[in-house]
Amino acid sequence: MNFLRIACALLAAWLWLSGCTPQATEVWHQVSGQVQLPDEATLQADTQLVVLLEERSEAHKAPARLAELRQQAQLPMHFLLQNLHLNPTAFASYQLRAHIETRGGRLLWRSAQAQPLTPENASVTLTLNAVAPQTPITLFFKCDDEGLRLRIDGEQATLSLAEHTYLLTRIASASGTHYQSEAADFWTKGDEAVLTLVGQPQRHCSAEPLVSPWAEAA
Repeated sequence: MNFLRIACALLAAWLWLSGCTPQATEVWHQVSGQVQLPDEATLQADTQLVVLLEERSEAHKAPARLAELRQQAQLPMHFLLQNLHLNPTAFASYQLRAHIETRGGRLLWRSAQAQPLTPENASVTLTLNAVAPQTPITLFFKCDDEGLRLRIDGEQATLSLAEHTYLLTRIASASGTHYQSEAADFWTKGDEAVLTLVGQPQRHCSAEPLVSPWAEAA
């Protein structure tokens, strides 16, 4: 009798554990889609399409780049991101962006906003808008008693600090304006800014008048 009770208890425990064991989640290994331009749009020669798969983070931080695809820009534009490892349970944090640039890095077309990726659809359509030419402007900031100059030219920015110069590119940001390169990260909103250089602690900055005492020195 005791043996039967023990056997039944073990069987019940096994059935309970089997029912509670999480099932393996299907992992996505690729994402495909197409990029659309306005009907009247034409592409310049020697341009490239760049598609970025990102994972969103905090509002004032740059999204983490999971994959990047570069290919010649030609109509019609289709793309395929492969060798991915995406968990459908985390799809709320995945997004796609795209832009078209010259070989020199000048932006011509870009996504108006990032396109969320949903588990129901692994084929995405990204619509690009033309990047309007802009007159370069120069802004000045004070970062821990040190002068910083930021020259903005379209989607590119040149950051000058002490004897160092960094070329940054504007990236998507849920709040404020965000520029980034491999060596520097600069986020600004209103009169406040945050500067992060590789290997150095984060620095908080404040905007200075356009006529800056560092203008001539820079």
